Amino acid sequence: HALTRTITIVRGLFKWAVDTGLIDEAPRWGKAFVKPSAAEVRRSRAERERENGKKIFTAEQVRTLIDAAELPMKAAILLGVNGGLGNTDCAALPIAAVDLHEAVINFERPKTAVHRIVPLWPETVAALKGVLAMERPTPATVVAARLVFRTESGLPLVRQIVKKDKDNDTRV
Repeated sequence: HALTRTITIVRGLFKWAVDTGLIDEAPRWGKAFVKPSAAEVRRSRAERERENGKKIFTAEQVRTLIDAAELPMKAAILLGVNGGLGNTDCAALPIAAVDLHEAVINFERPKTAVHRIVPLWPETVAALKGVLAMERPTPATVVAARLVFRTESGLPLVRQIVKKDKDNDTRV
């Protein structure tokens, strides 16, 4: 995966340089600068798992994490296990998307905009009720006020800083 990522970044960098007119044409990559095939990636993953074991939590380990965690972390762990929500999914979860009466979350993933409906377990509902009922920091922004999770200073957990460069182009 590191090789694939590096090749993608380098190719993207040169494509950007051509598109912006910094260079006339991209280099000729040759056969040595090709992304690994899907079969090679699978073989590499299988070899790594044989050597180090799979990187998964056992049910016992997950229960230990849930039992040790306090709100709101407990709710985030349960969302991950119950609905497959990742860090950014939890950070961007709007209160309006959570229907605790129907025990469901209905929203688009922030990263891919794929719509999903997640039925919630009773323990996940209880944890989310606890998060929303607890005394939470005053929202620092309008966006933070709409979110289930926020920092101790009232900001969204994940923030993107948008700036204008010298050509007045937006960059994140």
